[in-house]
Amino acid sequence: MVGGTIIDIVKVSDHKWWVNCADNLKRQRPDQCAIYLDPIGEPVEVGDALWWQGAHAMWTPAAGGRSDVKLPRIGFSGVAHPHLPRCSVCGCTLEFCRRHGGCEETVTVGETHP
Repeated sequence: MVGGTIIDIVKVSDHKWWVNCADNLKRQRPDQCAIYLDPIGEPVEVGDALWWQGAHAMWTPAAGGRSDVKLPRIGFSGVAHPHLPRCSVCGCTLEFCRRHGGCEETVTVGETHP
């Protein structure tokens, strides 16, 4: 999946937003995929369309009038929600670690590791 309709946004910083999209081609249970992007001051909102390739995401506001506005993409696609609990050893989400028999020692986001 390389885009769809924006269904969730978390502003991590002014220049790094976590954006989750749903692929509307699959109506029963849409695939979801998230990326980090720099909105560079654009009013990206839930309901807008977004697709990505290479170092950029192409944004189309639901309100219309503009399409395929190029925004910088940060990192790779498929990133986990920034507020999910993470493993203190490897940094993966706890759900991923548990599913793959990962690390023993874990802390959640916001906690410090002694």
